[in-house]
Amino acid sequence: MKKTITALALMFSTTSVYAQTIGQAVDDDKEVTVVEPVKKVPEIKSAAIDDESFELGAYVGFISLEDFDTVSIVGASGNYHLNDRWLLALAYGKSSAPEASFEDVVGGDFVKDRDSGFQYLSLLGAYEFLEGRSFWGQGRKLSTHLYADFGLENVNFAGESDIGLVFGATYKLVLNDWLTADLRMRDHVVSRSFLGEEKTTQNLELVFGLSALF
Repeated sequence: MKKTITALALMFSTTSVYAQTIGQAVDDDKEVTVVEPVKKVPEIKSAAIDDESFELGAYVGFISLEDFDTVSIVGASGNYHLNDRWLLALAYGKSSAPEASFEDVVGGDFVKDRDSGFQYLSLLGAYEFLEGRSFWGQGRKLSTHLYADFGLENVNFAGESDIGLVFGATYKLVLNDWLTADLRMRDHVVSRSFLGEEKTTQNLELVFGLSALF
């Protein structure tokens, strides 16, 4: 009997201590203050064409001349931003000396003034129809612009000087507040009289350029 009473007393004592411990834990939880850290998200800024109106630059690439080879081309360009959407562009390009595709077969030299290459001076309008952002690594965001280009040009090639059309597209990447990069593809459409045949030719150009903003 004594053993039973002792066991019951011990059980009630343990239960009381356990209940007291839980009560203290609940009270302690009420007293705990959770301090939330102040999170500062770094602001990522992208360079943009804001108050700069002019661009001057140079470019290199390739041009595929109809009835001739694909040759290298270099040039210089200048842009004037009329507003947020429109700009005027002036471009001068000159290719290396091309070779007619049939000259490899029959041999001989059928092109006069070959060394002058394919030269053009273009006056274009460009309309920005898409603007966005590109992320380059952590914390690096660049403004991007996509333009539709169209205009007139004077073309000198193979001893002839003609007025032609030019149209295409330009992908512009604003690297910082004073420098942009362009990837440009254009089609130079010009009539050419060659070996007694006059035809309208398509001459596709793909170039990469850098321009300074000011």
